[in-house]
Amino acid sequence: MKEREKKMIEEWQKKIMEEKKDLDEECTKLDSFLKKNTDLNEEEKALLADERLAMSKHSEILGKRIEITKACINGNTLEVPIN
Repeated sequence: MKEREKKMIEEWQKKIMEEKKDLDEECTKLDSFLKKNTDLNEEEKALLADERLAMSKHSEILGKRIEITKACINGNTLEVPIN
């Protein structure tokens, strides 16, 4: 891998890592909100639970993408199973 390509992948990886960090913080905030607001109606609770599940899955996917970029930077290929 050329040095230029490696730097591009590293920059891309940084963006993914920042996105995952921000998303994980939002998940924590949503968890806190749900614990504090027990008086929400059932529909709101269900929608927020669905949103939290989607956010969690998105974070998991970003984690897999980070693994792939790390492998690429090290000159390896990595196949991460997609569920």
